[in-house]
Amino acid sequence: MAEFNELIKHFNKVRTYVRDFYVYGFKSRMDYPESGRRTYDNERRRIESWFADYIQYDYDSSHKKSIAITMDSNRIDSNPLFHVWKSKSFTNNDIMLHFFLLDLMQDGKSRSVETINDKLQERYLTLFEVQTVRKKLIEYEQNGLFSVKKEGRQHLYTACTDLLTSHPDLYHGLKEAASYYQTAAPFGFIGSTILDSLRCRNDHFRFRHDYLAHTLEDEILLPLLTAIREKQQVRMQIKYIRSGNINEFECVPLNTDQYPDRPPLRMCTKTDKRTSGFVSAGQHTNCIPS
Repeated sequence: MAEFNELIKHFNKVRTYVRDFYVYGFKSRMDYPESGRRTYDNERRRIESWFADYIQYDYDSSHKKSIAITMDSNRIDSNPLFHVWKSKSFTNNDIMLHFFLLDLMQDGKSRSVETINDKLQERYLTLFEVQTVRKKLIEYEQNGLFSVKKEGRQHLYTACTDLLTSHPDLYHGLKEAASYYQTAAPFGFIGSTILDSLRCRNDHFRFRHDYLAHTLEDEILLPLLTAIREKQQVRMQIKYIRSGNINEFECVPLNTDQYPDRPPLRMCTKTDKRTSGFVSAGQHTNCIPS
């Protein structure tokens, strides 16, 4: 019998369940006939583990339990929905390599992939495929954990210096800035992650009207902002949750909306030149490269 796994693989599924429980509320297993019983139970357990302090239960006349997520934005210091962005799927190799690599490379020396792989086997008595180590190093270089330089035909990797140690002046006022940014701007989970890394909490700002659910759409907001900067059109696919209908069309994303209770971007469709917000609570939206 398969056990519940806390890790996520498909963000679209998680986003749909979290949005339904938060926006519509009081959802039960019967509200998801298209999903298997185990799928619903897994997503429900995951949501309960993320939002334990904000879960509300209700029972109907037949004693069937349904749950909802309830939050008062002016009483919380951070958007609890950021938890969906701070979860990640990983394999046993992923988690071992993460700690082994950071421990091995903390001495600041530059090493090639082959040397790193040999050192991993020598120090931690664990043998990895060279290609597995190479892919992890490339990933961490892209994420800013390692730097890489080329010498001859070899790529040498070095652990990046902690900015808090090397440039302490950069962090003056960062806590206050990140505390405000996490609520006032799109991609606020970045500010929340910075506070996590500083082991700080937002004890400065509270917002009476904070539209928490917008963070669930940040996954598609980034490619839309990129399309605006590069003056490109995109293909949107919108699935209407209640009806199940799918609408796909090409459009040009426009400048940000100035009203916080509305979707942060507008779009102009190519066919009829109408403008509208690109998402709403009752839609499941994907941005497809055009």
